[in-house]
Amino acid sequence: MASKKARGKRAKTRYKIAAPAIKASVNKHLQSFEAGQTVQIVINGSIHAGIPFRRFHGLTGTVMSMQGRAVKMNVKQGNRPCTVIVGAVHVKPIHQTEKAA
Repeated sequence: MASKKARGKRAKTRYKIAAPAIKASVNKHLQSFEAGQTVQIVINGSIHAGIPFRRFHGLTGTVMSMQGRAVKMNVKQGNRPCTVIVGAVHVKPIHQTEKAA
């Protein structure tokens, strides 16, 4: 008799959520973001706490607020806006350059 297939949070993520060789630093854990700041979700496979669903890996959104050590942010998934709560370790700030007019 065949076993039922496992369907956890990290199913089908062998390459997408591979643990990096270097662990996250303390500064990465303690980083905070301002409301309205543009950030990108980059999942760090070595930290399990606050990990978002694999569908959100690589998406860019704006920060609504900090919620404890996590970041509450708006992300567009296709045409549908989503609110995602992600651990600060899995979020990377995007430094936008202003174009000269």
